Amino acid sequence: MTLAQIRGVSGLLDLFDSARAARGGAPALDALVGGRRTVLPLGAVHERADRMARALLARGLGPGDRVVVHLANRVEYLDLLLACLRTGIILVPANVLYRGRELGHIVSDADPALVVTSPEHVDLFGDASRATTIEALGAEAEAFATADAAVGTAGGGPRPPGHIRTPDATTS
Repeated sequence: MTLAQIRGVSGLLDLFDSARAARGGAPALDALVGGRRTVLPLGAVHERADRMARALLARGLGPGDRVVVHLANRVEYLDLLLACLRTGIILVPANVLYRGRELGHIVSDADPALVVTSPEHVDLFGDASRATTIEALGAEAEAFATADAAVGTAGGGPRPPGHIRTPDATTS
């Protein structure tokens, strides 16, 4: 992408979408996924984020809602970040080293609709109705891939979350 092209981009989501359109098959992420080294093309990163966005929306979250994310570095963190950008959901990062008082302050201040963490840390959040594991949320997201494959929409079918751009936008 040239500097002139970047100047025409209005936000981070536009930048990601432009990159996907220009280089969807180019490697974007080299990571461990399911214990195996995996190179994900840009298009696959976006598909994962789209499914995560759909899972968040299916849980009733929407533009302006907040999600506290208490995770170590992992691919799903990027899925959540891009999903929040797509839907207008506000991602509130919480340092994975925080415990007790620090997490209590963040949750109290942010008043999140959802807290996403790892299985070993879910007990750090007292309100179980708002806390879920990234594995549970990831399974919900993957269910959309299975459903898309069953009806033949994977890889290009309608994905409303991709059209949600700002907290006051609606799906098209």
